[in-house]
Amino acid sequence: MFRPPIVVILGHVDHGKTTLLDALRPGSSSITKTEIGGITQSIGAYQTKFGDKFLTLIDTPGHAAFAKMRSGGAKIADVAVLVVAADDGVMPQTVEALDHIKNAAIPLVVAVNKIDAPGANIDRIKAQLAEHECLVEGYGGSVPMVSISAKQKTNLNELLEMIILVYELNGKEALPDAPLKAPIIDSKLDRRIGPLVSVIVQEGILKVGQQIFAGSASGKIRALKNDLGQNIQNCFPGQPAQIQGFKQVPPIGAMVVDQPLQAKNDYQQPGDTIVKKTTEDQKSFILRADSRGTLEALTGILPPKSVIISKNVGDVTESDVLLAESGNSVILGFRVEIPLSVKELAKPKNIRIFSGQIIYQLAEIIETLKEPVVMVEMELGQAVVVKIFQVGELKIAGCKVEKGRISTGNTVKIISNGQRQDGIIKSIKKGNSDVFLASAGEECGLLITTKDKQKLNLSPQNVIIAFEITTPEPQVEELT
Repeated sequence: MFRPPIVVILGHVDHGKTTLLDALRPGSSSITKTEIGGITQSIGAYQTKFGDKFLTLIDTPGHAAFAKMRSGGAKIADVAVLVVAADDGVMPQTVEALDHIKNAAIPLVVAVNKIDAPGANIDRIKAQLAEHECLVEGYGGSVPMVSISAKQKTNLNELLEMIILVYELNGKEALPDAPLKAPIIDSKLDRRIGPLVSVIVQEGILKVGQQIFAGSASGKIRALKNDLGQNIQNCFPGQPAQIQGFKQVPPIGAMVVDQPLQAKNDYQQPGDTIVKKTTEDQKSFILRADSRGTLEALTGILPPKSVIISKNVGDVTESDVLLAESGNSVILGFRVEIPLSVKELAKPKNIRIFSGQIIYQLAEIIETLKEPVVMVEMELGQAVVVKIFQVGELKIAGCKVEKGRISTGNTVKIISNGQRQDGIIKSIKKGNSDVFLASAGEECGLLITTKDKQKLNLSPQNVIIAFEITTPEPQVEELT
């Protein structure tokens, strides 16, 4: 008894992987139309039928940021389909996909897509693949190649037939009575339901009510859904399913099993990464994403010297803002929400938060963050010195506030004859009373100190300007 082959579809972004999946799933809703930005951003598994045989197909993102997800998809598959656009040829992620296939040691079928596109050149693709040690049939090798058009549904039966043939030559026997083994291909936290975990069963059977374990995560299956979103009671070898019932979000790559000891031996779940210190040439980030897979992708687009203060699945919270403030960090969110309360907390603290639905938009934002942040002095208030009072060893500047307001603790610059001195307002008096601030039109006495405890040269007519250091960049930016 052979289980349905698990087939991973790999290739460069925009070469038609998801369109091919749509074409191979007649009667199902379009995956491409539901993908934000028209590109796959999470790994998904679907089933299709050819004759009397089922196939389980894994779609993986083609964008460079999703390398770890593609590698994971290749490792759990029985057969790989490498999609190459006939008009575009072999591209960087094509080569990377070939490396994943070689590392996973699984058989390969090349699908040359878009053969109806202007500029299609199949012979060029054969030569390009040969440069990367992938020799197809008819070009000195044995790797099967099928020319298709996913859009026009040309030669799709030939492709499925070839996949099944390759699988049956290397196929694995279904083991429903064996202990459960179901690798996780994606996991995320749903705000209403809780952790949602996508798996493909390799051995054993998943059942509603079953106790399950994955790394340090555990739970009891409350519900199982198939690739069409329908509730099912059991999931057999070779089939994909989504599990509801984990107490925590387990990591991608962990193996779902029915014995806790085995789970811990198979995979230790990485915790929330915490790094306390950064150097001057490093930027620190707090990462939040909707799933473990997209979290890995977000990590993958950071600059080389980046320090990750924290990364986890879930929306941006007020605690994240406080953590960012302590480490002067940037918060990046991928496909998550930023509540209004978080935005309001971040604004006065000058915490930068960027969130988006499409990975390449966030990658562009991160590119701009590589440049030094331009800090500016934002004026808060201005006062003119009217008279200097000597109180013991202290000099008190009797002032009139001309505009804005000045407060205790404000950083100030004192302008005298074109020269600048910097200080901090230690205290403010109105008459005999200590006050916190003075506004435009009010008279007050200011005690100003310096960080290095040097004496200030204060004279009548000096201008005292209170300011704060800030950045002209938007504090919170949600990309659409």
